[in-house]
Amino acid sequence: MGQGAGQAMEDAIVLVNCFNAYDFEKALQRYDKIRVKHTAK
Repeated sequence: MGQGAGQAMEDAIVLVNCFNAYDFEKALQRYDKIRVKHTAK
């Protein structure tokens, strides 16, 4: 699987987990915080 496809799958998993744990706005904020830290490496 290519790097872009792998990141898309990671994004989807993190986003689903955030939506399961938080309301809509907080979920998106949490998702952004998690993914930006991960992809900035």
